[in-house]
Parts: sequence; structure tokens; C-alpha cells
Amino acid sequence: MKRTHSLAIATFFALVILVAFPRSSQAQWILLEDTAHRMVQEGLDEMYNMNHTKANEIFTSLTKMMPGHPAGHFLLALNDWWRIKPNIADKAAVDKYSKSFNSHIDRSLAICDSLLKENEFDIVGLFFKGAAYGYRARLKSSDLRSKSVTDWIGVLKDANEGRKMLLECQRLAPSNSDVLLGSGLILYWSEELPNQVSALKTLSLPPGDKQIGLQMIRISAEKALYTKVEAKYALLEIMANNEKDWRQALTIADELYGFYPNNPDFHKYYARALYYRSQFDESDREWRKLLKRVKDRQFGYELSLVRQGLYYLGDIQLRKKPAEPAEAVTILREAIKVNERLDEEDSGYYIASILRLGNAYDLLGKRKEALEQYNKVLKLKDVGDRHTKAKGYLTKAYDGK
Repeated sequence: MKRTHSLAIATFFALVILVAFPRSSQAQWILLEDTAHRMVQEGLDEMYNMNHTKANEIFTSLTKMMPGHPAGHFLLALNDWWRIKPNIADKAAVDKYSKSFNSHIDRSLAICDSLLKENEFDIVGLFFKGAAYGYRARLKSSDLRSKSVTDWIGVLKDANEGRKMLLECQRLAPSNSDVLLGSGLILYWSEELPNQVSALKTLSLPPGDKQIGLQMIRISAEKALYTKVEAKYALLEIMANNEKDWRQALTIADELYGFYPNNPDFHKYYARALYYRSQFDESDREWRKLLKRVKDRQFGYELSLVRQGLYYLGDIQLRKKPAEPAEAVTILREAIKVNERLDEEDSGYYIASILRLGNAYDLLGKRKEALEQYNKVLKLKDVGDRHTKAKGYLTKAYDGK
């Protein structure tokens, strides 16, 4: 159902998820003047709410205000990243912004190198160099599902460079809640990732501890000054996609979507969390709202979200009391068409849509059509327990239970 591997890989390589400027009580971090501080906060809010043009203007102004500081260029790269992130499975979306992203990353790295040449313990240079390497690895990892171990080694090289910088930052500023996010992600994914990506079992990853990692991420989500939103988002993805704690996921998604109602990733997780908490009417409403935004071409709401929305909407029609199988058939057939249009015939959403279409036909008494769908599922890749369910429905018609 999910691109779990891609998500896990991407999150692991976010060694530091966002820029961590100093608190006024921490002299080892640069102290931004009030004007720069306000600019960063305003730019981040615009970025998370998908107002990327405005965010770009603010971060560009920051580079002019502080030309010898890596923050502005890193934030410009981060802004490009959030243009990519909601549709990272869409190669066209990645290609559209990756050149600009890499250009800003390179500029940020160059400034960091200059700072570190003068002082090898310059915490600003260390931090932003680690962040830049982490994000570069994160983007490279977005399409690694079909790549070899050799390709993985190239990505891990960037990730390891970022990790070394982060560990040095943590040594210099051990109580900084912003840095805890990166440390927590390393600990969590070092243990979890080899369980999801078999190719990594042959490689040497840092020792991990999921529980301690989660605790560090939670502290960052609660107390960080600049990485709070990214920490909450990282926690949301982990709760939804790995830990399956949909109660926590809904709490976080509700908050993020409430603050940033134009962010398609936050919107998607909110709609999914409502579904998995059995709040089907509310989930139905949000998925329909999401699909309308795709139709209206709202930025970030792309066709890749439609296959998810249509599946959940179709499934919800079968869960209603009473069920509405005719409506489900209409929606699920459209979901299948969208997957085929996106060349996603091996995706979990495609296979699940076909299976649920068979269920809908069974409820309508159209057993022949239902059997066609179940047999079609068996010819596709076995995702989750779909083959087992299809075989069961071939023997006994779906009755809504």
C-alpha cells in the first residue's frame, strides 16, 4: 500500500532535517539578530504551507543579508525539497527541482568548507555541512528501489559524511533540541532500515536503538526552536508507516494540517489517519477535498495522490452502514485507471483497488465480475496478504464482513 522502503530510506538519510539556529542561551550557536530570526520563521511557515515563491524570496534575502553564512542557501535547497517531497514518487517532479536543489546544496557546502578551513570546530560549518550531505543523500535515495548495492554505497557515503558532522555538533552542543532530531533519526533508522531493505543487511550501518531514537525525536518535536515541524513530521511518518500507531499519527497530523492547510503531505496523512481510526465520514470528506484540490491544480496536489484518495474513498463506501457498492464500483474503477495511467500496476494501491472492486461486485450479486477481479489479483505481485484474501474470496463471496 505504501512506498515503505522509499519512505524509510528518505527519512534515514535526513541526518538533520532542518536548520538549527542557536537559542540565545547557547553561545556556541550563532546568535541571529531579531530581523534574521523573524525572516527564517516567516520563510519556514511559508514553505510548509506550500507558498514556495514567497519562501524563496525570503531565503534569497537572507543570503544577501548574510553572504558568508550557509543558512540561506541551505534553506533555499530545503524549499526545493518541499517542492519535491509531496510527490517524490513522481520522477518528473523530482527532475523539475533537483537541479536548483543541488545548486543550493553545493553553495552551502562551499561556504561551510570556507568556515571549517579557518576553524575545524566551527559549529556552523559542521552543522550545515552535515545537513547538506544528509539532504543530498536523501534526494539521491528517492529512487533506489531498483538500484544495486553499488549505488547504495554512493548514497551511504554522503550520509556517513553528514553523520560525522552531526556527531561532532552533538558533542559541542549536547543539549540542543534541534540537533536531537538528527541523532534520533539515526538511532531509529539504523535499527529499522535493514529490516525493510534487504540490500542494506550486507552493509555496515551505525548501531541503532529505535526506542531511544523515538524519545529523542519526541523531545525535538516538543522543544526544538527551528526543527519542531520537521520533528513532528518525522514522528508522524514513523507512527503511520512503521509503528502503526494511528492514534498518535492522527494527533500529529491534525496539528500539522491545522497549521499548514495547504500542505498535501500533511493533508494526506490526516485523511489516512482518520480512516485508520475508523472515522470514515471525516476521512471521506478530507479525501474528497484532496481530490478537488488535485482537480483545481493546487500546487503539490498531483495525480500521484489521486490513486490513494480514490482507493480510500472506494473502500469507505464498502464500510458504510449500509454499504454503497455501486458507488464503490464507480470510484474503484477510476482508481484502477489512474494507476494504469501512472504505470503503477505493481503498486499496493492498484492491487488493493482491484481486490475491493471484486468485493463491491460481490455485494451487488455480480459474482462473475467479482471472480474476474480476484483472478486478476493473483496474476499480480503479492503485496501484503492480497493473494491470500483473493483466494479466500474465490472460494466464498465477500459478504461485507
